[in-house]
Amino acid sequence: MSIYPKRVTKCEVQKITKSSKNINIRIAKEDELEEIIRVNRLSWKTTYKGIIEQKFLDDLPLTMSKEKLTEIKTEIKNNKRKYIVALYNKKIIGMLLYLGANYEENNNVARIQAIYILEEYQKQGIGKKMFDFAKEKMRKEKYTEIIIGCIEKNPSNEFYKKLGGEFVGKESIKINGKDYKENIYKYYL
Repeated sequence: MSIYPKRVTKCEVQKITKSSKNINIRIAKEDELEEIIRVNRLSWKTTYKGIIEQKFLDDLPLTMSKEKLTEIKTEIKNNKRKYIVALYNKKIIGMLLYLGANYEENNNVARIQAIYILEEYQKQGIGKKMFDFAKEKMRKEKYTEIIIGCIEKNPSNEFYKKLGGEFVGKESIKINGKDYKENIYKYYL
């Protein structure tokens, strides 16, 4: 069962072959949420090494409380959160989260909140395939723009530029009580 009311069709599953790996990209299923969180957290530990305080990364749990998981499931059912996953041998190796309507007052703007791929699968085109899959879903949902934020010192800024993102400014965010700047990129659909 999909974590969204509509079932996933075969045409929504995109297969790619890269470095002899078969990768499936599709809408996440309800029972995959805990594994998605684990991939997100593992990716944080490698992506933000040297950028975010190491103790915070070391202490970052790979799970969430049942209350938080229930809250996320409610947001999914209300179409506020949408997850896309990349799988290799039926194992989730990447995740993309985008926030739907009500992200901004302009309901035509979606925000990709996260794209994370396990370190050993990075730099193989999987992130771009996930982004392209998400863009197509957003087009069908009548969004006209996408916003993505990326912490200033994160090397992934180059990835977002390569995808055609237009730098439109910076936002301040707090992580574990510390201030960071995010570069904001906009994409037109």
